[in-house]
Amino acid sequence: MEGTQAQVQPVPERSTPTPQQALRTKLNDSTLLVATGRPSTSYLGMVGDMAALPASGDEVRIVPVAGAGGVQTLRDLLFLRGIDMAIVPSNCWRTPGRPRRWAAG
Repeated sequence: MEGTQAQVQPVPERSTPTPQQALRTKLNDSTLLVATGRPSTSYLGMVGDMAALPASGDEVRIVPVAGAGGVQTLRDLLFLRGIDMAIVPSNCWRTPGRPRRWAAG
């Protein structure tokens, strides 16, 4: 098409967040997701106890996340979106072939 010029669309200005968006951001910023082992292990109970501590005001909220066990929990920490911390048995650090097992699945 001769003589036709592309029209430039104006970039919409960034609007202020809605109250719901502001609340979502505030809650996510003050929440700590802690990955642990299987539900039958004591680690999940420990994080559950930490989460049950009475909080006041804008303190950090702790949310336990049950995993599939030691090495899987470490992989969750490394690769899952949102996992901030993990509690695992110390023998997971001595697992032979650890880096391969974290990435392989």
